[in-house]
Amino acid sequence: MRVAALFVASTGVTVAVAASANVPVLRVAAPNGQLSLMIASLHVPVDGLLEPASSIFDGARHYAVEHEDPDLPPRAVITEWSTSLSEREVDTYLQRTSCIGLSEAAARRQLHEPTPHVANIYAYIICPLPLEPSRDSYISNIAPPALVKHPDVLEDANWVEMQRRKVPASADLSGFRWTLSHDPRVVLEAIRDALNAGDYDSVREQTLDSLGSPAAAMAFGKHMVDERNAKWLPKLRALFDDGHAVVIVGAMHFPGPTGLIAILRREGYTVDAVGWPAR
Repeated sequence: MRVAALFVASTGVTVAVAASANVPVLRVAAPNGQLSLMIASLHVPVDGLLEPASSIFDGARHYAVEHEDPDLPPRAVITEWSTSLSEREVDTYLQRTSCIGLSEAAARRQLHEPTPHVANIYAYIICPLPLEPSRDSYISNIAPPALVKHPDVLEDANWVEMQRRKVPASADLSGFRWTLSHDPRVVLEAIRDALNAGDYDSVREQTLDSLGSPAAAMAFGKHMVDERNAKWLPKLRALFDDGHAVVIVGAMHFPGPTGLIAILRREGYTVDAVGWPAR
């Protein structure tokens, strides 16, 4: 791919702007001049998502992700949310879980979990399965082994699970039923196209629509996006002030007045959209 402009900082982080289609990323310049990169993720696999070349880690000494797996016990109160599902909705769910080889018994067990969270992930499965992994997996695979072994995490996994539990069960169920009533390929490819264009506002709008109701969107946006952005800020400041960081988080966290772009700019950081050569 022909590169129209190349920016090489004294910090060792390289940002390339290509003349043709490439991968939108955000370059963050700290008040002290240190440079870092932020990349928006979709978290689930969909073919056609442009991925950055491995050069995105040239000179990097930090690789930051949202969190690792929680170890909290299940909720004490289990609500039988799945009893309201229609037979058709359950059949749709089982068809999608079968695409990844999940047994019907295992799939049905998720319908008796405290929330639809995991079941909803299964409901977004595209069948036949995409050939490409999720962006999170791709970035992890191209990152230097030393950084992958000890990533910088922005939040405690148990804390974010408690945030998830603040979202009312009715909101979780609303989103799950919306997912079952839509073709996941159509939904994810539309979000993919917005992400490939660097249109984070569109990603946020489409994601909130997928929650099925304004009340569900409001609860999710507050507890799973806005409050987490505020919680991340001290760690992000430390990473960006040190520089050489590659940060990957969900695209929902970027746009709007409470998004990371606006928050960081208010904190005195310069955040610019740049293009990175695709793999």
